[in-house]
Amino acid sequence: NAVDVRAEADRVAEYLYDVLADDAVQAAELPVLLLCTKADLATALPLEAVVPLLEHRLQQLRDAARIDGRDRADIVGPHAAPDAPFVFDAAACPCSYAAVSARTGTLDALAQFVRDM
Repeated sequence: NAVDVRAEADRVAEYLYDVLADDAVQAAELPVLLLCTKADLATALPLEAVVPLLEHRLQQLRDAARIDGRDRADIVGPHAAPDAPFVFDAAACPCSYAAVSARTGTLDALAQFVRDM
């Protein structure tokens, strides 16, 4: 959620990395939706800050995987420059992101994602 993302960024990035690096996810080109929940709260980090924070953490994991020589798929697609920093727009599978709030009813991005599936 957008309120706890600073404290949970490492855990969230590790989970996202596992999803984005999964061979089956990449082969099926499954879309990934990153939802920042509780976006209506005053303490919520705005989506414009969450996305670069997670991109940075994902790049750190990507660098660590290269250094460790882990046999995993890269999380960027073939169209991305191999040494370019990670950005969701160049991920190995289609990624989108949105800020939502169940309390205020701003769930349009989630509904659209499900319809597009």
